[in-house]
Order: sequence, then structure tokens, then C-alpha cells
Amino acid sequence: MAEEGSPSGEGGPCPISRLLQSPEAASQKEAVLRIVRAARSQPAAVMPALAVMLQRDKAPAWQKVAVYRSLRAMVEHGLQVEPACDFIVAASKQLRASPEPDAPRELQAAASNTLTTLARHHFNPIMTELQQQLRPFAEPDEFTLLTLGKIAAGNVYSCVPFLGITLTTLQTVMRCIEDSQRRKALCTALEQMCRAIRTYLRTWERSSYPRVSVQQFSAYLLPLYACITRTWLPGSDSQVKLAALKALGPMLSILLPRTEFQAQIYGDIELLLAEYESGINAFHVTKILGQILEASLVNSNPIPRTQVELLARTLTRQICSSGQKGQPPRQEHSEENRAEISQIFLRLARSHPSELLWVFQGKLEDVREEPRVVLLALLAEIVAAQLPELWSRRQLCVKALKAVLGDERTRVRLATLRTIENLLRTGYLEKVEGWPLNYIALQLSISAHQLTHPTLRLRLGGLEEKAVERASAEALQVAVASGRGASQELWVRMLGYVTQPHYAASATPLCRALRQLAEQRLRQVVHGQDGWEPVNSPTAQELMACLLVSAVGPWGPREVGVPLR
Repeated sequence: MAEEGSPSGEGGPCPISRLLQSPEAASQKEAVLRIVRAARSQPAAVMPALAVMLQRDKAPAWQKVAVYRSLRAMVEHGLQVEPACDFIVAASKQLRASPEPDAPRELQAAASNTLTTLARHHFNPIMTELQQQLRPFAEPDEFTLLTLGKIAAGNVYSCVPFLGITLTTLQTVMRCIEDSQRRKALCTALEQMCRAIRTYLRTWERSSYPRVSVQQFSAYLLPLYACITRTWLPGSDSQVKLAALKALGPMLSILLPRTEFQAQIYGDIELLLAEYESGINAFHVTKILGQILEASLVNSNPIPRTQVELLARTLTRQICSSGQKGQPPRQEHSEENRAEISQIFLRLARSHPSELLWVFQGKLEDVREEPRVVLLALLAEIVAAQLPELWSRRQLCVKALKAVLGDERTRVRLATLRTIENLLRTGYLEKVEGWPLNYIALQLSISAHQLTHPTLRLRLGGLEEKAVERASAEALQVAVASGRGASQELWVRMLGYVTQPHYAASATPLCRALRQLAEQRLRQVVHGQDGWEPVNSPTAQELMACLLVSAVGPWGPREVGVPLR
């Protein structure tokens, strides 16, 4: 036999099979190293022996896996694998072999990886062989699809002349594929091909072939996109759904710039939203939706107004479900999912600000706590972004917020204060007097009273109520810093806060706010703009005396201060 004269790793003649005596992983690794050393010293004897072993039907699968690994190692070490055609034919046959026990998946994966590695130096014969196995209107082999995808990813510019015929053939075979493994393999291959196309479109000048335009690639991909989105996504198992969503990302980046395709893609948003109920990782669905919304802004072609409410309602429910009792454990990427959903709401606020704010107002009228907390947090983020499209609709933001002012639940109060703070920072509230100041003062008073005279057991040991107290004090600081709060009413309130014992925990931010307010009032007096009427407030001497008594008084940590009479 051809292998009988092949050398060992130590220079002496011995069969290749003698190097492959144990299926143990450590033994296989050592055998691969010996075969590579033998091929380096006597390639004319080793290469034919390896080809014969791969062609033997009765050879154990683990030995063939070791041979394929040896071939890859040779290429990595710069050795010539010849005759390459023998190894290509053997590996291609292995890709098409029947499933276990004759062809375990590990062996088919090894053959696929070997072809991918050999394609660096033998691209045309390998691609020609694979194209012969990918026949129109015939169900393709799983590992043939996977190998095509990997070769495209590793040989971007060489594969371009073959992509047209490959994608056209895939259009004809998609409806023939019924089993999940092949569907998953085709989606994986498409993902890699689309990434290769994206790379080519960015750097096409490096290719030696005639240029292929994005319009040509889009025409090939649109039928594949339609089949995946409308047929495979709704009716496949979770693994196929996940592979399909991963393929849609790079595919949409090629399709979305084409204005003639955007209406069709926008029409599939409802199908994508339905996948949130399928049990797959929600982050992958959210990424696709975010990609579509981002493209709609870049292309100045927003999604239809009729889809805003459905999007907002579904995405809000996604955030709410992670924090509700009785829900399954938080999924992987849940924080990334929450962040991506926030970005989608920002994009909706830019494209359809009025529609989104009307949706917010309607949802905030819902008395359930979790939706209110989530929507208030989203509203605060949108306001903080200071979007130009939102400035003329700022009163809609205020109107939506007013729907929750009567909610006494701690988390809602905290979220409301954070939203008011952002409204003040961005100038969406033109004045502090009236309901904003009254609400902030009320929450500060409630929190201070509950923390110093608890009549009921506070949640989380009072941590939430302390957060409300801090948020109230910070909102007062922002109100003063905005320059729209230097009023007589606010001055009286601030003087009262810093001298009351139950406001001691917020003394630092309150004193800072009072100092800013005093400086503002002083500037107004200097410029002759002080039109305030006298009020019943303490004199400077009385205030100093109260503060000195507060500093040395024998009170507990929350009872620092004396009331003014």
C-alpha cells in the first residue's frame, strides 16, 4: 500500500496508520505533529499515504479526522499539500456522506474546515467542486452550505465572481429545505456571504475582477430575505430563528440603502415584533429593529406612522417583563437589550415625535406601576437627549408627565422627579413656580416625614424613600441653577428647608441650592431688578443663630437642626 513506505516523525519508515493508534485527544495531537514533521522531510511518500487513508471506507472516523487536522497544520506551517485534487475530492465526498455512524458530524466538520484552509491556495478547484454539489431545485447538503459560507468569509475578493450564481441557486433551493439543520446551515452561510459582500463593497478597488454594484447584490438577496422573514421565521424552531436573525443583520445593511426595498422591509416589522413571543433571545430581534429604525433616519424615509404605537407598546412590554414577578429569569444580553430599546425610542422620537408622545400619554394613564416607571424612564432619556425634533413638542412631554402626578407609589414618584429634573435642565419647563415646585416640595416633605417618623414599614429598609429624598433635593438644585427659579416663593421654601430637623439628610444639596439662589438674588439687587415684596423670613442674624445651634445640637443623625419660630 502507498502508506507502507511513509516515514515516521523520527525519520525511519513506518506506516501512517501506526502513528494513529489511539483515539485519545492527546495521542491525536501528538500524531498530527509527527505527520507534519514526516511530511516536511518526505512529502512524496506521506501525501499519497494520507490520500489513500481518506479514501478507505473502513478507516475509523477518528483517524480521518486526525488526517484532516494534519493537512490543515501543514498549510499553517507553509507546506504544499499535493496532489490537492485528491484531498479536495475526498473532503467533498465526506461533506455529502450520510449521517452517523458512517460519517459523524465531527468528521464532516473536519473535512469542511480542511477545504476552507486549502481554499487559500486552491480556491478555484475547491469552489468549482462545491458549485457542482450545489444544484438548482435540489436539497443541498448541510456541510456544503457551511463550507461555502466559510470560504466566502475567508476569501472575500476571490469569491465575488461566484456569488451571483451561488445566491441565485440558493433562491431555488430555499423552498426545498424542510429540516432544521439545513435551514440553519443556509442562514449561517448567508450571514457569512453578506459580511463578505459588505467588506467587498467598502474596499472593492482591491479586487482584480470587474466591479459588482450594491444594486446587483441587492437583487440577488431580496428573494432570500423575503423567504427567511416571511416563511422561515414564523414556522421554524428556535435554533433556525436565531440563525435567521443573525443573517438578517448583514443582509439588511445591504438592502436598506435601496429606497425601492424599504417599504417591503418596513412591512415586515410586525413579523419581527411577533418573534418576541417565540422564546428566543430578545436582543437579536431588538438589534434588527434598531437597524431598520436607524436606516430610516439615515435615508430620510421614516417608517409608517401606523407602526409607532405597535412598536412602542411591544418594546415597553419587553422592558416591563424583565422586572415583573412570575416572569422567567432574565435572558442573556438583557442589559444590552434594554439599552438598544432605549435607542429605538430615541429614533422614534426623531422620526415621529408627536405620535410617540401621544402613545406615552396614553400608556402613562394606565394605573399599573411597572409600565409607568418604564415609560417615565424612557421619557426622561428622550428629554435629556435634547432632540431638535422634540423642542416644538415640549408641551406634549409636560402633558404626558402630568398624568402621573397623583401616583403615590415610591418608584413612580422617583421616576417622576427624575423626569422633572431633565425637563428643567433642558428648558422644557419655562418656570419653576406652580406645579413643578409644588410637586418637588411635596415629595421632599413626604420623604423627610416618613424617614423621621415612620408609621409603616418602608420597602427595602427605606432605601427607595431615601432615593426620593435625594432626587427631590437634586431637582431643587437644578431648578435654582436653571435661573428660572429665583422667585420669592422658592426663596421662602429654601430657607425653611435648611433649618428644619427632618430635612437634615438633604442639608448639603439644599445649602448649595440656597447659596446659588442667594447669589442670583444678590445680582438682581445690584442691578436694581429686585422687585420682591417683603416676606416673613428670618433675619440674617436669626438664620445664623439657628444654623449654629444646628451644628452643635445633641440630635441623632437625622435630627440635626432647629425649627424657626
